[in-house]
Amino acid sequence: SVHPLPTSRCVSMDARQPSQEPLQDVVRRNLARRAQLERDGWLIVRVQARWRGYVVRRAVRELLNRAVAQPDLQRAKEYARSLLPRDQEGRLLPLSCDLACFRVFGDGVYCYMRWCKLMQFAFFVAFTLSLANLIHNVSGGELLSQHGTLLNRIFTATTLGNASTLNSSYGAVEVLVSAVFTWAMFAGLDITLKEEAASRSESDVTQADHTLLVSGLPPAATSSAELGRWFADFGPVSHSVVALANRELLLRMPARQALLQSLHDAQAAYFLARTAPH
Repeated sequence: SVHPLPTSRCVSMDARQPSQEPLQDVVRRNLARRAQLERDGWLIVRVQARWRGYVVRRAVRELLNRAVAQPDLQRAKEYARSLLPRDQEGRLLPLSCDLACFRVFGDGVYCYMRWCKLMQFAFFVAFTLSLANLIHNVSGGELLSQHGTLLNRIFTATTLGNASTLNSSYGAVEVLVSAVFTWAMFAGLDITLKEEAASRSESDVTQADHTLLVSGLPPAATSSAELGRWFADFGPVSHSVVALANRELLLRMPARQALLQSLHDAQAAYFLARTAPH
């Protein structure tokens, strides 16, 4: 069956009326509409870009606030206080604490503080020995007439150039001062060695600390017992071993291990071949 089309939708090409509007107006109207659409699209793009920038900047600020946080003076004081030196029980070290308080920082810091205390005493002794020469230099007056300002007098009055005469006491004092600083140098070394020895307990001592390596032995000295008896004259010997020149033998050990493994595989294959049913 054939259904007729509705008359309202069936339009013949011949029935269309030609447009009376000029072609230039049609083109102008289409161009204006396109320009308007472009302007609207540009505005939308700008609005979207502004909004995305605002969202990104806000997210970055929130991230930085979480990472850096806000400055807090009280928290800063607590953190600075936590970095102060403390003793074994967690109490702050007083400013007038004994030198033994510095043991919590290790042997190096403790030895350094003891060295500072030693040098304080050494400089005091050296100043006491040089005090007579300083007084003699001040009473000379050789440079005070040439440098009349107060600052120059302070710096030049105690120098050797201000002394009018020199005597043998200067040499004796210099020798004594040099002896004091030499003694301080060796005393500081002794402090370091004693603290290092005291800090090493028996659990830290290994067998290598009491092992002696001897080279240049004669080729005939291959007995460990005889070598131990010979060195027993210098002190007790707990164990002695003679290391032979067997480098070539050690280098061939991997090849020997590979050959032994091949032999084992061959023996296993031979056993399986013999026991296999015919």
